[in-house]
Amino acid sequence: MKTTQKINSILVLGVVISLVAISGAVLGIYSFHETYKIENLSQKEFCLASKCLVAFAEKTEGVIKIFEVTAWLLTIIATIGGMFVALMTYRTGIRNSNLSNHISHLNMFRDFINAEILKRKYLTPERINIYQWYVLIFPDSKYGDVKVSRNYDNSISDIKSIVNVANEKISEATGKYDYRTHQFKMIASLSEIGIKISNGAKNEFIAVELQVFDLIDCVNMTFTDVSIELTKLERKYT
Repeated sequence: MKTTQKINSILVLGVVISLVAISGAVLGIYSFHETYKIENLSQKEFCLASKCLVAFAEKTEGVIKIFEVTAWLLTIIATIGGMFVALMTYRTGIRNSNLSNHISHLNMFRDFINAEILKRKYLTPERINIYQWYVLIFPDSKYGDVKVSRNYDNSISDIKSIVNVANEKISEATGKYDYRTHQFKMIASLSEIGIKISNGAKNEFIAVELQVFDLIDCVNMTFTDVSIELTKLERKYT
């Protein structure tokens, strides 16, 4: 679509230049024709002497001005049009470069996670939506910006908060900690990243949770500047 737009712009520029050139030429020729008749130039003897050329130039000064203005307009239009086309070409090149970098970065991210999943027995590729995770971290990657989003920072902070809340419940004298409530909160928070885990037996869930934390930490240390390390959080409920 961008290529079509560029071609259309070039065609429009060519049409404008042609119209200006034709208009200037027609107007100049018509003016010369009228001047030729009014000044009776046909009755003048052919002369290339300096004074003859000066006299001819004075009589056709208006005609010359028309051609000069036409040439000036053509130069301005061609310059501006050329700059516009060059800008469009540059912007198209930037977009293509950004898209290429985006695809390369996404593929590297995908390959990294797939390789890390194989190292962890409780994690499987079908339970992790790599593209959802990537888009959450780098929402503007297609535009050449791989800055980590605030939403992703918040997601990691939410996971940390869930762990802290569970720790606080464990520390309370009333002992109101409910591991199922913790599981549901953790499942919901991880699903925002694209990681799906199921609730189950307490010890099994804790083991899965730790491997998920380890995977997230590996991704964060490799691709982001997120300072929170989930595996280093104290988990009193283990």
